[in-house]
Amino acid sequence: MRPTMIACQGAGGRRLLAQIGTVLDPPAHRYAGQDTATVRPALSHAWREAFGTELSEPSLSRCVAAIATDHPWQLALWSND
Repeated sequence: MRPTMIACQGAGGRRLLAQIGTVLDPPAHRYAGQDTATVRPALSHAWREAFGTELSEPSLSRCVAAIATDHPWQLALWSND
């Protein structure tokens, strides 16, 4: 399986990061440090409402885990492992 990686360099990457941040920042701030069972549905709902699709695995689990442990979702989303 290929590693998940979204480029965040250049003007296009910065626009993409800003667009995703508009969606993920509000639940990340609201649910920071809460258990994953609380974070997951909130994050899934926000993504689905904004983009009309599901945030795929492993990106969803990585972002949920980061938010639940009060870490930046950006690092989790860009993870290459």
